[in-house]
Amino acid sequence: MNIEPERAVFVGDSPTDMTAARSAGVLALGAVWGWHPPAALRAAGADHLLPEPTSIGPSLLRHLPLIDSA
Repeated sequence: MNIEPERAVFVGDSPTDMTAARSAGVLALGAVWGWHPPAALRAAGADHLLPEPTSIGPSLLRHLPLIDSA
């Protein structure tokens, strides 16, 4: 997609997803409505936890000051 890692996010619901995001150098967002508990996502390196699917969308950037939306 030709996007710099610091401007990208990875949304996943497993510890391995969080590991993949961290390895890629992108912001790791843990989807807590999946199979794994929030503590497991956090322990695997999630930068932020998303409480529900509606957390994903245009309003997400407003809650993630680490991303420059410009």
